[in-house]
Order: sequence, then C-alpha cells, then structure tokens
Amino acid sequence: MKKWIWTIVAVVIIAVIGGVTFTSHHITQKAYTAAMTTGRQAVSKENYSIAESAFQDALRHRTNDQQAQGHLTQTQNFVSAQSAMSDHEFSTAKSDYTKVKNAKSGSSMLRNRAKTALKLLKTVQLKAETFQDVYDQP
Repeated sequence: MKKWIWTIVAVVIIAVIGGVTFTSHHITQKAYTAAMTTGRQAVSKENYSIAESAFQDALRHRTNDQQAQGHLTQTQNFVSAQSAMSDHEFSTAKSDYTKVKNAKSGSSMLRNRAKTALKLLKTVQLKAETFQDVYDQP
C-alpha cells in the first residue's frame, strides 16, 4: 500500500515540475519574441535607443542568442556611425557603416540604410576635400 502512495506522490511531483518548467519556458519565449518585435519596429521607426534596449532585453531572456546579439551589435554600430558622421569623423563613420552593411545577422533595413549612408559619405568626403582646396587657395 505504501508503495502506491509513494508512486502517486512521485508522479504528482514530476507532473508539477514539468508543468512549471514548460510554463516558464513558454513565458520566456513570449517575452523574447515581444522584445525582438519591439526592437525591429523601433529600427523601422529610426528610434535606435529603444531598439538597443529591446535587443538587450531579448538577450536577457535568451542569453547568447545570435540573432538578438546580431541585431544589437548592428544597431550599436549604426548609432556609432551616425554620431561619427555628425562629428565629421568620416573614417570612423565609414568603418562603422561598413560593419553594419556587412553584418551577417541583423536587420536588412539597417543594411540598406548603411549602404545609402556610405554613398552619401563618399559624396560628403569629396565635397569636403573640394571645399578645403578652395579654402586653402590664396
């Protein structure tokens, strides 16, 4: 008789642990998916600070996730490139935009924006050199 009671107790404990584990995984998956969606939407709206936060949140739910890490790194490089461009640090901007463009994982939207920015950067550099030449003439 006691063996049946212990068997029933063991089955109940295993079922409870399995249910809790499944529920926890499901909640984590849902939070990860929501964070990635928020990050992608923020990128499309050019709200990069929210995108960075969302991708970091996704990484909290799935540590070492390559997709979330790729999106985060790409977004950070894009923001860095924009900042360098504003500060007239063209070589840094070019390097960062190139990293965004060549990223294997991440946003295709950011890749396209980086390609466009690289074309603009090339024009800006040519104009800057021309203006500097004109300025340097006596």
